[in-house]
Amino acid sequence: MSYITNIQSLIYNDATVQSLVTSYTQTTTKYMVWSKSLLPKKVTTDTDSNYEPTVKDKTINHYTASDIDGSIPFVQTIQIASCKAYKEKDAIAIRDAVYNVLNKVRSTDGCSLFVCTKKPVIPPNNSEDNYNAQVFISVKSSN
Repeated sequence: MSYITNIQSLIYNDATVQSLVTSYTQTTTKYMVWSKSLLPKKVTTDTDSNYEPTVKDKTINHYTASDIDGSIPFVQTIQIASCKAYKEKDAIAIRDAVYNVLNKVRSTDGCSLFVCTKKPVIPPNNSEDNYNAQVFISVKSSN
């Protein structure tokens, strides 16, 4: 689905988002932004083939969180972007950057419209967890 690729591209390539999330080197600079419901357990970097993202990393992962109704002539669904950080202010800054990148924006192919809602911060369960500030992305797409 091209709207998922567009969301990933818009978030991943935004300079503000890049300045806020954890980066790593894998020949070129990469950012901890994934189109997956869970963060990867391991990331290959230039210096460590088994780097395990930790609670100290600042990350974004986004995923589909609602049904996709095929009975209507367009796709209408919700994506959630989970913006995670060890400090609450960092999670909020990442959430605000994602919101600013996507809210009331058309996809690069012009076939989708994104409208966003900022959600309250979910506090960590314990010292092994982090703050999670979410953006709900309402997607209306003709493809």
